[in-house]
Amino acid sequence: MSRSDLLAALSARVVVGDGAMRTALYGKGVPFSACFEELNAARPDLVQEVHRGYVEAGAELLGTNTFQANRYRLAAHHLEGRSRELSRLGARWARECARPGLFVAGVVGPLTDPGRASRPGRQERRIAFAEQIDGLLEGGCDAILFASFSDLEELLLGVEVAKLRGAVVIAQLAFWDRDRTAAGVDARAALRALEGAGADVVGANCGQGPRGLLRVVEMLGRYARVPLSVFPNAGYPDFVDGRYTYRSSPAYLASMAERLVSAGACLVGGCCGTGPEEIRALADRLKGVRPVARASVEPAEAPDVAARVESDGGSRTRLARALGRRPLVVAEIDPPKGLRIEPRIDRARRLVAAGADAITVGDSPLAIPRMGNAIFASHVMSAVKTDVILHVACRDRNRIGLEAELMAAASIGVAAVLCLTGDPAGIGAQAGATSVFDLDSVGLIRIAAGMRAGIGALGAPLDRPADFAIGVSFNPNARYLDDQIRRLEKKIEAGAQFAMTQPVFSAKGVERLADAVRALRIPVLCGVMPLTSAQDAEYLHGEVPGIAIPDHVRERMRRVPEERSGAEGIALARELVEAAVANGMGVYLVAPFGAAGGIETLVRRASDLSRSAAPVPTGDDRDPEREVQIEE
Repeated sequence: MSRSDLLAALSARVVVGDGAMRTALYGKGVPFSACFEELNAARPDLVQEVHRGYVEAGAELLGTNTFQANRYRLAAHHLEGRSRELSRLGARWARECARPGLFVAGVVGPLTDPGRASRPGRQERRIAFAEQIDGLLEGGCDAILFASFSDLEELLLGVEVAKLRGAVVIAQLAFWDRDRTAAGVDARAALRALEGAGADVVGANCGQGPRGLLRVVEMLGRYARVPLSVFPNAGYPDFVDGRYTYRSSPAYLASMAERLVSAGACLVGGCCGTGPEEIRALADRLKGVRPVARASVEPAEAPDVAARVESDGGSRTRLARALGRRPLVVAEIDPPKGLRIEPRIDRARRLVAAGADAITVGDSPLAIPRMGNAIFASHVMSAVKTDVILHVACRDRNRIGLEAELMAAASIGVAAVLCLTGDPAGIGAQAGATSVFDLDSVGLIRIAAGMRAGIGALGAPLDRPADFAIGVSFNPNARYLDDQIRRLEKKIEAGAQFAMTQPVFSAKGVERLADAVRALRIPVLCGVMPLTSAQDAEYLHGEVPGIAIPDHVRERMRRVPEERSGAEGIALARELVEAAVANGMGVYLVAPFGAAGGIETLVRRASDLSRSAAPVPTGDDRDPEREVQIEE
């Protein structure tokens, strides 16, 4: 059939799509850890068995077994060089199973996991889409079906590649909460952009069951100028006896399908949890049904989250008001490894009295278990009446837990959150602990920036914006500092407002740091950690991630008698504090191994210097010739 025949069919009748390929293969014993796309080469009989099941059930459009057949997803199985081949085979097996009058859609999923900062550049992604789409069209597809996207920018890039090849394009996003994707994309904004990019059909799949997607289709149906598609899940999954199951019955899905069609859908199939029984029920219920007539209107403008972040009215905290106006002084106190908090509260009280602008509270650094830092922070804030910078690491929480932690931080009134990827669990002392890393620090920053604009991680409005500033880490001790600068620029683009560095141990290192960050648009707090002995200096340099102590500094510690080591370490730290403030940076003081000796003296010195320092230059004052060039 010609590719235009599909669009003609959609204008004349409701077309029934198939159900989930992966659910069907899972039901036939293929584990979710397997590469489903490799089955196109290794077990074509199994793939075609699924296609034939859907054809017998009444499906008129078959989706290929190619959801993750792009080079980046295939790389997890060491198959990155086979994208075009596996896509072509996937299309071929579906084409062979499609009876005359049926259609084949080449399924294309997101290139990488959302929320990751380290995604490929635009040109690399364009190439990845091209090789997969070329394989699908070579195999005989009537259309390209983009499925389960949450990132609109990436979906638009894929649509562009497909349209350059003259393909009919079905563009679907996954909506997880109301009418927004996991990346916060508003359905109306997506519709407007996709229609403008030339998508022939726009719709929704996955994310929710039919009731949730009904709200999306009802909204799209009021504005769309193109046909609409919908492929809902069979409700929400349950994990029973080691297997994933879905509760929605075929009869329920069929009844909801009628409502989806009434709302404007003309291509209806199923996603996760749907199989031949569900598609048979849909086909029986929708046989002979024509699409409803829709009067389209101009879509209303969707809210721009980025603009809301930029127009944020400002924080009420003392820290945020001082940020960028003078060099700040903060001191770190980690939560206890046990339950006794009084000594640490007393230390925080002394540091604030000495002039610290805020207390910064770690999140089980070095993967060593400590009291939950949000609880400890609330104790500090209550007892000392000071601002707190709360570290939030991606190591121990999934996306749900990270958003919950940020909401908790906003609720207790922390002045700032420091968004960190976090030390891997494997370096800590807790045997058997594993790292989560659903997101990295850049993904976490994006969620935090959205919350400052009053938008949750799934795009749903919060009852009030979060009132914290967003801080990030920066490692000035890296061998290739340019790489760290590029990553810091990505963090700034995502919403970072200030940076705190790993400890620096030489005046030359402070100057190198100041030179590296001078062109950036955010205040930087230079990390300073007093050394306590020559032995500790060797340990920190040789074993602790992110720390590098120059040879001459370690030699300086070795030359002093042991009884004077502590005093020498404080003297060195004082020099670094003075160098940092002289170079326009704030100071982030870290007590080595929890030992607080001399920290108050350093806080007092840093505070005196800070309050007499010249205002911190703003982004408008930076030298344009020193701008860092960022690779896409």
